[in-house]
Amino acid sequence: MFLAIRFFWFTRLFLRCSGWIAVLPLLVGAALTISAITLTKNAALISDHGVLATATLLAKPNTPSHVNHTHISQRSAASYSIQFQFTPQNSTEPITGKARVTATFYRSVSMEHKFVLRYLPENPFIYELGAGALKKQATIIQIIGLAFSVIGFAACIWFSSSALRALKARESVGMIIDTYVSRRVYWPPIFNRMQYQLGDAAAAKQHKTFIRPIWAYHGLKRGQKIRVALTGQGPY
Repeated sequence: MFLAIRFFWFTRLFLRCSGWIAVLPLLVGAALTISAITLTKNAALISDHGVLATATLLAKPNTPSHVNHTHISQRSAASYSIQFQFTPQNSTEPITGKARVTATFYRSVSMEHKFVLRYLPENPFIYELGAGALKKQATIIQIIGLAFSVIGFAACIWFSSSALRALKARESVGMIIDTYVSRRVYWPPIFNRMQYQLGDAAAAKQHKTFIRPIWAYHGLKRGQKIRVALTGQGPY
């Protein structure tokens, strides 16, 4: 029961310390990792028993009308995409798809241009334009997902340490006093802080709180009365 209560207060303080911000990159990293694994599996299936088909170019969505050719040649290859249509074997219904291509391929094709792609016969909506294209895309997504996961993990450790310090301070509360907000610190915007006066006007000693969530922080105003808990380590 004691551990459950401690866990409850730790979770509450973790969220109060804006710990939810650390969870977001972890979720994004997990989603990107799952997407990369799916692309890798599809690439292996297409490599094993993919079927060739002839596709016809329908549109080049990235064709800019206001940018010169020099600027186009300097753009990332991942930013070029085309729309095409192909008809699978044993089917009369054409399938319209979209794929990212290299800048060289993008500039070399014109409307109604025909090219070859590979698709899965059991699911024609899974296709690959160019050998190894899906594997390359999966690798890029996996790297981005790993970066998000590392950032989220580091942020979770940092916010957890703040929550643990707040939990220890809460368990060693010696006195609670009423005071008021003397100043709000606006930068950086995520790590919102405020200052409050402790003691009489002659001492005028200022103290800062630990991190507060944005929605609680913006509800505070200068001169507003607050309640502060004092511990052996100082106010928090």
